[in-house]
Amino acid sequence: MPGDSVKPLLLWHFLEQRPIFYVSRQNVEKFRNYFSSVVAIGDECLREENITYAINQETGEAMVIKCDPKAEGELTIREKINDKDGKSHSVTKICEYAFLDCNSLSSLTIPASVTEIGIGITKNRSKLTSISVDSNNKVYYSPNDCNAIVTRKTKSLIAGCQTTKIPSDVTEIAEMAFYECTGLTEINIPEGVTKIGADDFTFCDDLVKISTDKNNAYYESVNDNVVIEKANKALIFMCKSAQKIPEGVEIIKLRSLEYSNLGREVVIPESYNY
Repeated sequence: MPGDSVKPLLLWHFLEQRPIFYVSRQNVEKFRNYFSSVVAIGDECLREENITYAINQETGEAMVIKCDPKAEGELTIREKINDKDGKSHSVTKICEYAFLDCNSLSSLTIPASVTEIGIGITKNRSKLTSISVDSNNKVYYSPNDCNAIVTRKTKSLIAGCQTTKIPSDVTEIAEMAFYECTGLTEINIPEGVTKIGADDFTFCDDLVKISTDKNNAYYESVNDNVVIEKANKALIFMCKSAQKIPEGVEIIKLRSLEYSNLGREVVIPESYNY
């Protein structure tokens, strides 16, 4: 099989050596350590326009597995790519953390062909100000230039950036949607949001204002800098601009405090259940 003689080096080392390679039996486990999506033995991988794609040998579909950290400015994912033989393959998936450390990207466009997107694709994108989805995409959309990716079926916002305005029809903010979104200074949680995922605003160091719609039945904002889950009186997130945890909070959820409030004292209210 092509690639069986390839030494088990890391992905980015391969890319420095050749634009096309095959995943060998020796290095397949190393791919699994970096990507949750399994890159199978024999899959063809190639790089075009700063993006590394893998072509599934069984389905013939292509997926985005990594972006070159040196990429900058506007980036549009291609709807189709050609393999070494010139055969066209639809790009249907973006693996989680695919754009990790691509700190110079300002714009990201998702094609109509993509039907699956992993978590954390906009993690640590300090300059990203624009996210759009092709209007013909049947699974995802970005309504009214909201600069976010939303699932059509469940209305879950899965990825945002520093200029995101959460659409009014969103019902969930998915896990890590705004993780490490430096540059995000304020955000409003609409009335219809019923779930905020883990690590959604972790390491959002510039976030000073987070508000909730007054008619939201699940969450409330105190002083526009603390978010509380109403049902169990749990602290969800606290901005650095907040002076203290509001009285009445009984639960402090994991990671709601430690990363956004490093280096300062935080007053714990008497209502908190230790």
